Amino acid sequence: MAETKATARAIEMEMRRIETQQANQHVSFLCEFLPENFLKSGGDHDGILMLLLLPRIAQKAQLLTSMLREKYELPEAISKDDVVKSHNTDSLSFSCRLTTLLLQLEFRVHQIHHSLSSCNEELFAKVVSHYSESSAHEKSLDFLINLMKNDQLDETISVDPVDKTIHYFQQIFELYLMSMTMDCDLVMADDCRCLTAVGKGLWLDLNRLKVVVDANEKGSVWTTVDEALVTVDSLQQAARKMTVHLPEPNGTRSLQFDVDIMQSMQSHLFKLGKIAAWIYTAAGSAVQHATLQSDAEGISNKKLEEFFYSAHDRVFAHDDAEPFEILRNALKDANTTFANIIEALADGKFDSTRKEKTGNPLAARATKMKASLSEMETMKGKMDSKEEEIMELKRVIKAKHEEISEYHVRVGLMDKKMETAVRDAEDRLNKRQQECDELRMQMKKKEKEYEEGMDALQSDIEALEREKSEMKERLRQHSKDSLLRGLVQRLPIEPLTPTTPVDMGDAPFISRDSAFLLDKNKPVGLDARTGSVPLITGSESEQEKKLHRVPEEFYSAARKLNDLYTELLAECTSVHMVDITSKKSQMDTMKGFVRHQERLVQIQNEMVKVKCQVVDLTANLDIGAVTEGHFKTFPVQLSQKTVDSQLGHQMRVIARIKLPVGKSDPLVLDSTIREVHKYISSLI
Repeated sequence: MAETKATARAIEMEMRRIETQQANQHVSFLCEFLPENFLKSGGDHDGILMLLLLPRIAQKAQLLTSMLREKYELPEAISKDDVVKSHNTDSLSFSCRLTTLLLQLEFRVHQIHHSLSSCNEELFAKVVSHYSESSAHEKSLDFLINLMKNDQLDETISVDPVDKTIHYFQQIFELYLMSMTMDCDLVMADDCRCLTAVGKGLWLDLNRLKVVVDANEKGSVWTTVDEALVTVDSLQQAARKMTVHLPEPNGTRSLQFDVDIMQSMQSHLFKLGKIAAWIYTAAGSAVQHATLQSDAEGISNKKLEEFFYSAHDRVFAHDDAEPFEILRNALKDANTTFANIIEALADGKFDSTRKEKTGNPLAARATKMKASLSEMETMKGKMDSKEEEIMELKRVIKAKHEEISEYHVRVGLMDKKMETAVRDAEDRLNKRQQECDELRMQMKKKEKEYEEGMDALQSDIEALEREKSEMKERLRQHSKDSLLRGLVQRLPIEPLTPTTPVDMGDAPFISRDSAFLLDKNKPVGLDARTGSVPLITGSESEQEKKLHRVPEEFYSAARKLNDLYTELLAECTSVHMVDITSKKSQMDTMKGFVRHQERLVQIQNEMVKVKCQVVDLTANLDIGAVTEGHFKTFPVQLSQKTVDSQLGHQMRVIARIKLPVGKSDPLVLDSTIREVHKYISSLI
């Protein structure tokens, strides 16, 4: 019967080997058809290997755990002989320690595998880039499995490679996948298994210490070990209760809790793992020391404390806290936390409905690969159609090439015609160039003459500028009164006739009227040289009063005449220089000259109006009014017309002559125009 089972097992193993070999060969054949980017480092092929690696590591850890449980069974009680003589507890302690590490590794690999199955493609690619490093850590498990196969796995084997593997996957998880949503059912199940393994290891090592300690010397260490055993027993019960409240694998009930609770459980399990390693190291040292002593002797409290402190320095290298205080606080906090979790599980606070799993990134990348392959097929069909179009285009191009050859012949003929036309054009261009050169020489001669003329004109302009400055300086040296007196003295004396025409634009007449109006305090009468006498009308007292009465209009007329004369002088003395090099300046100068002439005519007309106003005021005075004159000519024709309209032409009294007679009153003669002529003829 045993031989039949062995034969069947051998046949089954051989069939599995053949299937595995065929599967590997199948995969290698498929990889031959895949593109190079699929097989490159960090590509889709590494992603597939990474997703296969993680479950394989978890399964190997689970295999080792089950084999250790089968090989090493934990007893219900431990005696001193088991610890000191048979050393069975050493293998049991090593088994508990290795089981704890394998369960922690399995827990971390489960987290990473679940996160990779639901993360995005970018994050998946980042984690897959570490495949080569991750695959190297699988060798530590392979080494342990080989030892277990050869029955060489015992307490002499170091578990540091497994511890390094746990730390490596812990770093991968914290670096990339810490924010991912976890499978709470899987997390809770792994935590329960880890807590159970840690509790068993602590229970075994604490009992080993309790056995080797001297019973007669029970100190603080003994008390701490007893308290720790009670707390460990509570933790084991908590693990069993949590396992009871776990949901079924294929049921509708599921667990859902916050990330803080998950991190709190992991933190306590990490601390408990550290304490288990510490107690394991201290128990090993204590058992080794107890083996060297006699059977009746036990380890003293002081010596056991030294073992605890030595193991603490090896496990907690950078922690300066008191070791036993760390033990009490860690066990107490873990017991409280897991008690609260059990209460929440019992109350159904973590219960939830199971959700469907989202698509993993590998499936998404496979879909893209299929889409790219189908697109490649589509593109291949398009390329085939394009090749047909290219063949058709080649035929068209060949026909066009023949047409182009004909066009080349035509272009050759046109080139010959063009060369002939170019030669003719060059001949005409040379002739035009010669004409242009001649015209350019003539233009240079004219420009030279023009520049010489411009230099001469510029010198004349500068001379005129200097003359203008000198004239302005001379004009400043003469006052307005001297100019007026000079003009009055140069007045010509003409014979007095009623019809003598008066030039309204004559400057001496303007000056004479201005002098007459401005000199308002001059005595009224004939000029002393001519012996003229004033007009006398009415009584002597009234004549004297009226003689010195001058209306205000005379003064305003005099001021206005003075202003006009000043403006006339300003217009006459203003000189504007002309820039003969600019046509615009010449046009502006012509316009200014026209405006200047118009202003002179306007001033003359206004002066004539003022003179007429003066004559009207003089003529409209009462009888006996005095009008100064030289009796040769009137200022304007309007004065003559006014006198003729009042008294007539011949019989009108035009003058009152006063002749002095000793000391008595002067003789007054009213004379007509004829009488005045006689008086003047006699005097001449």
